[in-house]
Amino acid sequence: REARIACTAMVQIQELQAQSERRCAYCSDLAGQKVCALCRDMSYCSKGCQQAHWKTHKKECSRAFEPAAKEPPKVKNPCARCGKEGVKKSGDIWYCSHECSSSEVSDLTAKIKQLTDPQKHVREEADRL
Repeated sequence: REARIACTAMVQIQELQAQSERRCAYCSDLAGQKVCALCRDMSYCSKGCQQAHWKTHKKECSRAFEPAAKEPPKVKNPCARCGKEGVKKSGDIWYCSHECSSSEVSDLTAKIKQLTDPQKHVREEADRL
């Protein structure tokens, strides 16, 4: 992870150095911070130049830029059933909604019934089919 951060920092430094020398692909003025979001090869001085040049650039755009994968944000108290942020606590278990907590109870009730009388559960399943 540290190597990835260092590599990302080096790439950002190289991009900043290159930006100071870049010219707008449309009007040839000194380019600002605008670059093609798909390839990062073309620089522009303004959004207007970027939009005007798109008709030409889209034919040759490599679309090669792939941003670093973002890690999903960590949920503070994840729901025991679906993983969303929990708001209701039942003992040491968090649930995001009444539906998740009640379905969890229904699942546990069914498991308990199955453990107490396994043949009854088989009969109920056969009756449903």
